[in-house]
Amino acid sequence: MLKYCAVLCAAVSVVSGGAFGVPFDSTTGSAVVATVNPVGGDYASIATASAAFSSTSGINRPWTLEIQTTMTETSDSYFGNTFGAGGSLTIRPKAGIEPLVNFNNFLAPAGNSIAGHLVFGVTNSSVVSATNVRASSSRYILDGCSTPGGTARELTFTTAIGSDSHNRVVRVFGANTGVVIKNMIIRNNDADGNCACISYSSGNVSGVGNIFPDNGMIQNCSLSCLGTGPNGMGVETGNATSAAPPVGQAIQGLAVSGNTMDGRQRGVLLNFCGNATITGNRIGVYGIGTSIVHSAIHHSTSNGAVGWTLTINGNTITMPFLPTVSPPNGGIGINLDTSNIGNYVVSNNILQTISFGGPSFADFLVRGISCGTVNSTYLIEHNSLDLGAAIFATAATTHRVAAIAVPTTFTTGTAMIRNNILKFGNPGGNAALISLASATNVTAVGNNLVPNGTPNFGVIADAGAPLITTLAAWRTAGFDSAASGGQTADPASTTPAWDANLHFASKPVGGMGAVATSTVLADVDGQVRPATSAVPGADEPGGILAGIDDWSRF
Repeated sequence: MLKYCAVLCAAVSVVSGGAFGVPFDSTTGSAVVATVNPVGGDYASIATASAAFSSTSGINRPWTLEIQTTMTETSDSYFGNTFGAGGSLTIRPKAGIEPLVNFNNFLAPAGNSIAGHLVFGVTNSSVVSATNVRASSSRYILDGCSTPGGTARELTFTTAIGSDSHNRVVRVFGANTGVVIKNMIIRNNDADGNCACISYSSGNVSGVGNIFPDNGMIQNCSLSCLGTGPNGMGVETGNATSAAPPVGQAIQGLAVSGNTMDGRQRGVLLNFCGNATITGNRIGVYGIGTSIVHSAIHHSTSNGAVGWTLTINGNTITMPFLPTVSPPNGGIGINLDTSNIGNYVVSNNILQTISFGGPSFADFLVRGISCGTVNSTYLIEHNSLDLGAAIFATAATTHRVAAIAVPTTFTTGTAMIRNNILKFGNPGGNAALISLASATNVTAVGNNLVPNGTPNFGVIADAGAPLITTLAAWRTAGFDSAASGGQTADPASTTPAWDANLHFASKPVGGMGAVATSTVLADVDGQVRPATSAVPGADEPGGILAGIDDWSRF
């Protein structure tokens, strides 16, 4: 049942002689809709539609695959093809239906095939090779909204509960650039270990080469990976083939924005990833594993690629009731790990809590932001971190418990830690608001340091007296001068006080001083932040919304 899309047909001319065959076909011309419905659809399942799509000798017109009803998919779907100038594929729901698609294929995939329930970039589930790998550029859109350009989440993908060896619900593989996934609800109920709602995966394929899904976009999705497996995550990048691309090459240009995501171990994991933006997401980590490090955002490797910039801006993070773990495991809000050489811009993020369920172990890891790369540059500006009272963490090991940690001395790297609100309660030990292996190449100015209890203001491990217990001593060490706006004002006691979302209702904020200078000139809500005399932390109360022209300033 082929249907013309009236709006698009007006803009795309039909090539003469291009009579339609059964969907899908390789003809040129106007936009066409093919339907998925076990009763009366062009295809009875997404899997049968994907097989037809992938066996077509080229896609040369705009196609929409419309999912018309709730259904169970017993086979996985692989979309891969070559595209002509007018070719594309959009998958979306039928208006007014809000279908739920349940994927329940748990059969183990072939070795070195691309596992996933819905995969872009491969024609079938066979071992990847030049015969089944396909490339594209800005040709695929998975859109959970029935209205083009809309933002409603009307399409749900979920997996059956159990041990799912396919692990990823949606995967984008190889040289398929500009793939957009938006407005989706995705639930991964895997009981196994590593699993994710969405994965963008590189590969090294014989006869094809090293291939990367650059410039992907994940926008306005609701992602949940809360099965009984301990390693669930919302978004993942990584390598999906047994052979990896050579050191120095990585996935570039990923944009993850405006999503809500809940995971067992992580919200976002970036492996084999360089340039990326992680902005405006709400991330919850609800851990159950006792021998792992939990993190809301974790940049693990860039595979040796250099010169990239990772922007992490305006995310709201909560990590409540993590299991108490065996050292050196624990929880880190934003984990910027070792073996990367690039640039980090970490701004306007709100960490509402990291809390643990009980005192089974001591000396585990609790950090708000961890800067673990000795040759990268870090700008950590206008974040609000409230780590609560980690009363079960003894902080016996230096740098293990901190609001911001630089646990290794910089070689060529640098850190600018500016205008953050850092609040943390801990019994003491070596816990600190800012914990440094060394003061080398570290600048801290304008920070509001609030030790809620007895943690140290700072730790400088290579100093003669590494524990710094007062703001005055911290300033003597060269950090957070009064002129820069450095202070210790509890935002719970200001007027107005911090609310549960770490926002202030209005400005001025009585009892808290302004900071001297800011370079991130819009706040977590998109309000304009002044270059001088701003409020520390992520929220600039009483501002005005920034326009599009303002976003280039941060």
